Formats: sequence, C-alpha cells, structure tokens
Amino acid sequence: MDQIRRLLQLANGGNSIRKIAKITKFSRNTVRLYLHKCDAHQASYVELLELGDSELCQISYTSVGAIEKPDASRMKQLEELLPGFVKELSKVGVTKELLWQEYKLAHPTGYGYTRFCHFLGQHVKTKKTSMTMSYFQGEKMMIDFAGKNAHYVDEDGVVVECPVLVMVLPYSGYTYCEPLESMRGEDLVVGIENGLIYFNGVTKAMIFDNLAQVIKKSNRYEPEINDLLIQFSLHYNTTIMAARVAKPQDKGSVERTVELVYERIYAPLRNISFRSIRELKAGFIGQLDPHHDRPFRDKKQTRRDLYKEESLHLDTLPSTRLEIKRRVNAKVQKNYHVVLGEDWHYYSVPYNIVGQMVEIVYTNTMVEIYHNKDRIAVHIRSRKSYGHTTLEQHMPSQHQHYKKMKGWNAEYFRLKALDISQEVVQVIDKVLGSKLYYEQTFNSCIGIFRLGVEHGNERLTKACAMALQAKSANYRFIHNILKNKTDLRYETNSTTQQYIIPNDSANIRGSNQYSLFDQVGNNAKTDK
Repeated sequence: MDQIRRLLQLANGGNSIRKIAKITKFSRNTVRLYLHKCDAHQASYVELLELGDSELCQISYTSVGAIEKPDASRMKQLEELLPGFVKELSKVGVTKELLWQEYKLAHPTGYGYTRFCHFLGQHVKTKKTSMTMSYFQGEKMMIDFAGKNAHYVDEDGVVVECPVLVMVLPYSGYTYCEPLESMRGEDLVVGIENGLIYFNGVTKAMIFDNLAQVIKKSNRYEPEINDLLIQFSLHYNTTIMAARVAKPQDKGSVERTVELVYERIYAPLRNISFRSIRELKAGFIGQLDPHHDRPFRDKKQTRRDLYKEESLHLDTLPSTRLEIKRRVNAKVQKNYHVVLGEDWHYYSVPYNIVGQMVEIVYTNTMVEIYHNKDRIAVHIRSRKSYGHTTLEQHMPSQHQHYKKMKGWNAEYFRLKALDISQEVVQVIDKVLGSKLYYEQTFNSCIGIFRLGVEHGNERLTKACAMALQAKSANYRFIHNILKNKTDLRYETNSTTQQYIIPNDSANIRGSNQYSLFDQVGNNAKTDK
C-alpha cells in the first residue's frame, strides 16, 4: 500500500504516467491500471490518500473489467499452456526449442523463443519452492528402503542381494540401517524392532513410504494399513502413517538419510567381501558410530549430541517383542479337525460345527480358532506335519469312549481298583489273569467298577471279599451277590474274616443243608 500511496501522490502532483513509471520503477501499464482503478472510484487522490490500508487495498485490487495490459491475452494464453509444457519437458528427447516450435505453430502471434523460455523458467521455479520443516523431539520416525541393495557371497559363491532398511529420527538425524533377508512383512517388522532397540525407545508416530508390506490399499487421505502393521502399532503404542504416493517430500529426512547411507556406509564397505547376512549386518552397524559422531557441516553439534536430548522424549519399549498373529480361513473336516497349511498340522474343534468355515489365528506358539467371531478352540502350536492335536471335549461321546478304551491297560485298572480297596485290587488281578490277553478282560473290569458306582464301593468291597473266598472272582459272580443282596445277609467273623450265616436268618435252612456258596449259586440260577 505504501507504493500505491506513492503512486497517488505523484499523480496528484500532476506528473505524467511516463514520469511516475520512471520514479516508481513500475511499468507504464501498471501505473495506468492502478490510476484507472482509483479514478473509477470517483474520489479525489487526496481523499484516497486519507483512507486506511484495508480500504485502499480493496480499491486497488478490485477489478474494473475494462483495462488489461496490451499483451494480457497472449500471456494468459501461454500461462494456460505452461503446466502441459513442463510435463512434456520431462519426457525423453523433448527440449524447450521443440516445445517453442510447436507453440508457435499453434499460436503464430505468440512469444518469441527468448520470452517463451523466460516464462517457462519462471513457472518451473514457482513450482519448485521448498518449505523448511520443523520436527519435535520424539514425535516422528521416518522409515524407508534404500534404492540400492547390499549383498554378500554365500558358501556356494552365489551373490545374495539384500534390501536395506533405513530408519531416522528427523529431529536429531540419528539413524539405523540394516540389510534384511527379504522385503516380506515379517522381515520388515523384525528389522524395525531391531531399530527401536537401537534407538532404545519408540516415537509417537512412524512415517512409511507406500510399501506393499505396509499399505493394504493406497488412498491420498486415508490409506488402509495392513493387519501386520496394525498389530505392530498396538504392541508398541505408536501410530502408523503413510506418505502420499510419489511425494518424497513427505519423508524428506529419510530421503536425505538414504543418500548419506550411500556415502558413509555403502562406500566404506565397497571393497569388503561379506560371507553371510550376519557379517553384512555387523558391517553396517559398525559404520553408524562414525556417522553419528561426525559434526554437521554448519554446526558444532553431532547427531549423537542431538539424540541424547531426543532420547529423553522417546516412549519406553514394551518388555517383549511382537508375536506376529497370522490369519487364515479353513473348513472343518468330517473328523472335526481343521488343517493349518503352513505346518500341515490338524487341530480339533467342537464336532457340532463340521462342514462350516472357521478362522484360524496363529502365532509362533499358539493356535486359536474362531467361529462367527467366537473363540471355540485354543491349542499349543505343533510343527509336526500330518499330526493331529485333539481335545477330548471336542469329540462326540462315542468317540470319547473309544479313545478312553484305546488308552486302557492292566496298570490303569489296578490303579483304579487301588482307589477303592485291596479286595477290589485282588479281584481285578484275578480277572486280568484269567485270559491269555489282557484286552479280553477289560470289559469285565469296567463292569466291576460300574457295580461300585451303582451299589457303592463299600458293598463292592464286601462282594469282592466273598468272591475271593469262593474262588469265583469274576463279574457275573459279584453281580449276583450285589443283585441278590447276599452281601447284606451275611456277617463277617472278625477273627477269620469268613462270612457266616446269622442265627435269625429265616431264609436259610442251616449250614448242614446248604453252604454259603451253594446258596449264592442257587440264587444265580433262580435269577436266570
């Protein structure tokens, strides 16, 4: 506005447009334009000089529609074409002269070559302006892969290429870089975790390039982060951010750091032959200290000095590393198992969802199975190919019984009998020894134990003692004793441990008529 006021003062003094242009260093067209706008306001120059800056600005920059520079239409025409010319200039073989020739062919009254190059250059400069970025301590970390791979030579003499992960704290410039075995998501996460351990902390946010290992679906405003990095962000309590596609300025610090990595790590190691990925990683780590201890070109401080300040603002690392969860879908087979294809191992699920789809979520140690978002099974992960991990509660009742039967052996029945009494143990031993193969007696043993469930272990013990006395230790004999309640009608002689007939028994004729065991046998016949 000071220049506009100066222009009005000169015009009010009666100076010509030519003289005003000479004094103010404006072009005559510019002077004429501003005076025309002021004259259109229908106020004297003195009155305009008394206005405030805002009112005078409104007058000076309000279009009156009538006046344009003599070449305004030609300039406007060229300005519309300049963005297209800049785009064409990036193509192979395209020169400014070629663009000018095409321009003149389409617009014969257009600018000459010199003016054309001038306006084109001015347009390029305005598009290449840079902005000074300010970063706060512990706020961000920038992560990218170097464009050039490192390599080592394995035992067979094969050159193995390794992508190089580069991480930097933009405030201090403190850097971590590591050659990885591959660019797979799992290797990337391990590399980043190694970097966080090197930094001894984590920032509030991490900015990545639009890597396929990080971004599931690109979007200028809301890129979709993949599941693996979401797990990572939750475990380390940080935010994952993605730079815009083809916008390296969004992560300018790491772009510059990659160039420094080439100069200060790649170059010093160029003549060293590494024999393994481990040696290669050690070589890269060894070059970081000289880089961090080297002062900035225009400062006395080093990156390590700034890092010591910034490290106080980094968040604390969790006590454990991330245990990566992977997800796959599977169909429940007829044997109520699903297969984890990575190990080709089978895991059981409840039998009532046979034929339905489930989701398997697994880590290096655990396998969880979900159906309709509900967790229905948890197993310890097994790496045994074609093996089966089965929980008994997932099986139908008949399968549970069969499995239990397959696990029966002589020792199992002896231990079970020992929990009841010694008499039962003796009977079980006699039953087990009554056949050539133990397996032939298992059902009899189960039958004896069920008699204890039905009549009580105390009566079973008494019946077993009677069976041992009768030298008829088998299921049928013991069953008849309990069914006929013979064990309840006889008393035990405490001295001889023999069963005797009570004197008031109305059902027994006498010892000289029937023996105890004859009576049991007769009752057994009567039962039949």
